[in-house]
Amino acid sequence: TEAEVQALELLTKYTTIPVPKVLAYSSDRNNEYGVEWILMTRLPGKNMSIVCKVQELSFNAKKSIMRDLADYVAQMHFRIP
Repeated sequence: TEAEVQALELLTKYTTIPVPKVLAYSSDRNNEYGVEWILMTRLPGKNMSIVCKVQELSFNAKKSIMRDLADYVAQMHFRIP
């Protein structure tokens, strides 16, 4: 859980990749829920797995998505120390 929170903090600090804001978390299983947890804000948009199943995407829409994903991968590779 702490590693996930740190990863989100790195993405926020060094990239322009949209990431949810961590509101609270617990890496201790000895809490009222009995599990580790992270409470985050919700990002706007649609879930890609649902969009791809439900509707046909135009070539330009697919191209735009692929460009965004390629940019995100490049940012993670080159910007994070």
